[in-house]
Amino acid sequence: MSVERVTDEHDPRLEDYVSLTDVALRRRLEPEGACTSPSRRR
Repeated sequence: MSVERVTDEHDPRLEDYVSLTDVALRRRLEPEGACTSPSRRR
């Protein structure tokens, strides 16, 4: 995997990601869903 630096926020390669909400992004990254469990607060 190669790394490409983005120096311009208007770079056309970012178009697919610009309008994603946190929920939409998580669905894209975790299509199967994620298992979460509560933790104890201290």
